[in-house]
Amino acid sequence: MRAFAWGLLESGPREVGTSVVPLRIDLNRAGVGELAALPGIGPERAKLVLLHRVRAGPFATVDELLEVDGIGPETVAALREHATAGPISPR
Repeated sequence: MRAFAWGLLESGPREVGTSVVPLRIDLNRAGVGELAALPGIGPERAKLVLLHRVRAGPFATVDELLEVDGIGPETVAALREHATAGPISPR
């Protein structure tokens, strides 16, 4: 590690190109742990989301989270950039 870092530090400052790809959790494929990591969800709501998905089928849109107990419009608005509802293909 030191040799690698030394080579970078020795050459002086350089512009590093980075790109950030936002992570979006698919509501139809995520487990409890992934769902719990979403803003405003947490472990208990994640279990409710999963239970709703099992009972009602896959989510067609993120807005369908409004059908889950304890999830309101503010939470759904906060989730729009972090979640998606991808299509589920038959197995």
